[in-house]
Amino acid sequence: MKSKEYPDRICNISEKDFWSHVRVLPNGEGIEYLTRAVHLGRTGRKDAAYKALAEYHRIALQDVWDFERKRILTEPPHPYQKAEDVLKLKIFGYQNRSVHFKSEIDWNTDAYGEIGKYGLHSLHWLTPAIRRFIKRRERRFRNRLVDIIESYYAARNSVYPQRMVYYELGAWNKSKILLPLYLALINDGDIPARTIEAFVKLFLGFARSLKQCQKSYRDGNWQIVGCSGLFRLARVFPEFSEAKTWEKTALRYLKEHLEKDFFSDGGHSERAWGYGFMSIKGICDAYDMALCRGGLGKDQDYFLRKIRNAFRWFAKTLGPDELKPAYGDDRIGSGNKIIDTALRYFPKGTGRNLGVDRSKSYLLKPSGFAIMRNGDKANSAYLNITFGKFAGWHSHMDTLNLNFWAMGKPLLEECGRFDSYDNPLDTLLRTPACHNVVTIDGQHFVGSMRIDRQDARRPGPLRFDDAQDVCGRGIQWHSSPEIDYFSAYHTAYKHYSLSSESINALVRRTVVFVKDPGYALVFDSVRRLASPEPAGFALTQNWHSPFPFTVVGPGVVRTKGSPAIALAFAREENLRRLETGVDFAGDEVTVKGIWPDRYYLRARRWMPIPEFTGTVGFTTLLYPFKGMMPKISIKPLKAKGTVLFRAEAFEVRTPAGKDTFVLNPERLGGVIWNGQEVSARCLVELGRGRGKVIVE
Repeated sequence: MKSKEYPDRICNISEKDFWSHVRVLPNGEGIEYLTRAVHLGRTGRKDAAYKALAEYHRIALQDVWDFERKRILTEPPHPYQKAEDVLKLKIFGYQNRSVHFKSEIDWNTDAYGEIGKYGLHSLHWLTPAIRRFIKRRERRFRNRLVDIIESYYAARNSVYPQRMVYYELGAWNKSKILLPLYLALINDGDIPARTIEAFVKLFLGFARSLKQCQKSYRDGNWQIVGCSGLFRLARVFPEFSEAKTWEKTALRYLKEHLEKDFFSDGGHSERAWGYGFMSIKGICDAYDMALCRGGLGKDQDYFLRKIRNAFRWFAKTLGPDELKPAYGDDRIGSGNKIIDTALRYFPKGTGRNLGVDRSKSYLLKPSGFAIMRNGDKANSAYLNITFGKFAGWHSHMDTLNLNFWAMGKPLLEECGRFDSYDNPLDTLLRTPACHNVVTIDGQHFVGSMRIDRQDARRPGPLRFDDAQDVCGRGIQWHSSPEIDYFSAYHTAYKHYSLSSESINALVRRTVVFVKDPGYALVFDSVRRLASPEPAGFALTQNWHSPFPFTVVGPGVVRTKGSPAIALAFAREENLRRLETGVDFAGDEVTVKGIWPDRYYLRARRWMPIPEFTGTVGFTTLLYPFKGMMPKISIKPLKAKGTVLFRAEAFEVRTPAGKDTFVLNPERLGGVIWNGQEVSARCLVELGRGRGKVIVE
């Protein structure tokens, strides 16, 4: 059966179709070979035609060959795959899952899993063998690579689903991987005509498929890299009569993405470091190819300005040792490659900070992240908070999540992703409970998915608006040499008619980071708003760490090992639960990475019905340390006009001294401290002469 999605002009390009779309360019090196190739192809002398076309490409694409050879030889090694593995047909798909084929690759194998199979078809695992062939020109690698390409082209119609061969990400990735291999083979000489045909028809099919995808603007990484691949193919193969249209289409959408798909602070709309880097790298690839072949004219400065802005966002947000956080569909890992890539687009001599002061804290309001720091050393304290709008498929329900790294380790770190999308836990890891946030027990994190009609029995589909409420609102920020202050709320819990027990609630998180010695006070409150049925509710404050939690006293928990972090809860007498356990660890984690395990702490609280006034919460001291756990404490202070979990005063004792906090993030009236009304959002008095800060 013919594919409706991928017609013959993409996957079964006839000789007539192919040669009728190859035009003789007006000038340039090797034109005589192109003229000969077109003549031979249109008169049915197939093998000679492809040989002549390859000779034309060998001459005309010398600049591209120099560019591609340098690129592939300087790219970092594949994390799992080795060149010798490819020779033996031991192939790693996505993550580190491998299959050892006997004599030839089964392109329809299910051994990688449903999603993992796309890793086989991405051909990314060819890169080590391609690099080895380019460096050493070994015959055994040349023969294996030729066999694989011929096998892949021959199997293109038998692959199920066929989109694995031609879909947008695959076509982009394969065109990028196969181009240096094609150029290496034709420069090495003695390449069979059938192999040349496989390459050039795959390239033409990829370009046509990528062009077919571009029907309207779509935010996210797919269209960016798809258009990057389309632009690359247009500039490399201008002899295809469709190339001008490919380039025009690609540039149109790439510019639109630079304008719409990146926030003004440089962050990418998908709000995940890995996919953000993938997106800006797609822009960079197109920019690089343009510089190699003709430039971008009046758009060149615009592209460079936007590229630099995006990379500066990474410089502001990466943690100590250039580690990238695990937000959305990402895992904690090295961001060195991001900065290595960035430096190519800045003036010579630019430091790895890209001109950004990485000792400072930043509120990146457009992209929705707060970064708190007390320095730029490998052991500095670093906190990141997310408050941006839910960003689609690669986002998680993690509004107001807080991660805390100190002394060279991520001491509190959400679960994130740790394996393939095929992993059964993938759905669970997207939920609020797998992040460092407060959840309402038994309630769904539905945001503003308001049902359009009250009676679900009435005909017609349920319609929801955008998740505007699954983001932080009322953002308040202050940064000084002594403290950083952040406060925001969300209304992601909504009553809706299909869930009669659901309630409307406002969830607020306020964080005060004391830079000396580097600890945080977290003031969480959940307030019931108007609901059909007034009722109490129970809360869970969720914490996750790469290190197991252990309860060491009433309302005091620490992570195991050293360095570690201690969590001390105010009003420990009415904590109902302190539950610890394993999220995933050991053999459950097939992709190890760095700090691969996750453990949880669930602090649970609800108020006795007579005391319940509509607001419940937690006040939590987060104190990192090395060696023996120090004496720390947090206790409420008596102050006039305070409102439980909304406006309160606390005393914190640590080895640095006695610190006093008056927290009033909503600026409620009538709060009196030391005989004076506190109308500010926060008043901090740090002991031992470390300063006093008022946040208005």
